[in-house]
Amino acid sequence: MRWQFDQKVEGAERDFVGSDNPLTTTILTGHLLQLGHRRIGFISGPSGLHTADERLNGFMNTMAGAGVDIDPSLVVEGGYTRTGGHAQAMRLLTRRDRPTAIIGANNMTGLAALQVMQEMGFRCPDDVSLAMVDDVPWSNVITPRITMVVQDAQKLGELAAQRLLARIASPEGAAAPPQDFILTPRFVRGESTRRL
Repeated sequence: MRWQFDQKVEGAERDFVGSDNPLTTTILTGHLLQLGHRRIGFISGPSGLHTADERLNGFMNTMAGAGVDIDPSLVVEGGYTRTGGHAQAMRLLTRRDRPTAIIGANNMTGLAALQVMQEMGFRCPDDVSLAMVDDVPWSNVITPRITMVVQDAQKLGELAAQRLLARIASPEGAAAPPQDFILTPRFVRGESTRRL
């Protein structure tokens, strides 16, 4: 029996433990739309990676569902890295028609976007709002406190360990059909988003 943690490979016989990735960006996009944002930049993860594709789909579907036209040039790939996030945030924020808000598809791209805002003299959220997927251990000392969707990493680990132990403990557990365990992320309102 194979295991997958947070990254799915379609067609594989496996147990899967992960977060509801489309919901992470659905929540953030909906939040920004409620605040009046329509030109939202999205710094995605690597194309073809399960979590990145699902988070991008959550963003795209929420925008389309709200009847908001998506400017494809505002959807950029940051590779889930600080370097990639920095380069793509710079690309978005140096535009004459820059977005009013940016979503980082993970914490590295979100923090990189905040860094670029600070380097360029933009005030967050006065000039550009920011939201991201995932927390960082030191987020309480970041100014402004970033609006984010948090995945419960501890609970994900506990579920994965419990499922693995159940498979090891008995022949019945080992023979049980594969299951998906999907956790619901939690919205944390920070100070990095504002109403237009």
